[in-house]
Amino acid sequence: MKKFGHMIEIRGKGYLRAAGLMGIVVAFAFGLAHGTAAQAQSEAAATYPPGYEFDVATIYLSTDAHPGGVLQFSEDSYRARNMTMRFIIRNAYDLWGGREEMVLGGPKWLDTDGYYITAKTDTAVADKLKKLSLDQRKLMQDRMVRALLADRFKLAIHREEKQFPIYALTIAKNGLKLQEAKPGDTYDHAFQGGPAKAGDIFDIIGTEPAGNTMTIYGFGVSMSGLAHHLGTKAGQIVEDKTGLTGSYDFTLKYWLNLILVGPGGTPDPQSVAAAAEPAGGPSLMTAIQQQIGLKLESTKGPLEVVVIDHIERPSGN
Repeated sequence: MKKFGHMIEIRGKGYLRAAGLMGIVVAFAFGLAHGTAAQAQSEAAATYPPGYEFDVATIYLSTDAHPGGVLQFSEDSYRARNMTMRFIIRNAYDLWGGREEMVLGGPKWLDTDGYYITAKTDTAVADKLKKLSLDQRKLMQDRMVRALLADRFKLAIHREEKQFPIYALTIAKNGLKLQEAKPGDTYDHAFQGGPAKAGDIFDIIGTEPAGNTMTIYGFGVSMSGLAHHLGTKAGQIVEDKTGLTGSYDFTLKYWLNLILVGPGGTPDPQSVAAAAEPAGGPSLMTAIQQQIGLKLESTKGPLEVVVIDHIERPSGN
């Protein structure tokens, strides 16, 4: 069993995953609520709770002509391997499930240059992060990366509100099929015999005769956390509109189809049509209704975007 952790991995750009995987081989988050309050200020001028910062950070420009690697955050370190700066900014501002235009402006090198970043905390900060809830820890880690970008890349941003297509997560007409978790539930042997913590979500890609599958396992996950995670799969922001305040255990399995992309990045119409309902089994949209009693409804809503006011190539190590 492989536990992917809070990791995002990108490889290549030759195809798109059906159901909005957006070329993401694995996109994983622990039951996290997305978004922060609107700010009309430079990120460099923002204030963060004292005592949460990286102790040391090294940044190197990649020599690879085709950026695409891994972003990973543990309790004591942050690593970006050959990732573009626009991608790193999107991740730091928790814009997963959104579109590329959710980070606007900036020079061309934001999309062409890959960077290796390794940032580590000292033991005291790592210990404090461990004591936070999952949502609090994710928020604090994102803020630490933002502060690092402001310091080393001189990043300054402001936020604007724009209308985007989004999905509303609602309860399906046949009713909820989730199992509600109880306070204090433990999951020492819940996932293929291995341990899990309340709030954990695991993504497992499998191969069956009928095609490739994605199975999502959730343990004590809030609806906001589930909505956030589904956004990484559905290709756009998912907002929790269920009204449910509990935490839930679930297993969600659906079939993946590839959308072939031709010259100029144009999706092949036949593969797009086939991806809507894979031959091997249910699509993501169908599985959500059939297996957990929820539904993703297409709508539009105001979302905050990040506008880059200033950024420089990084200062020396």
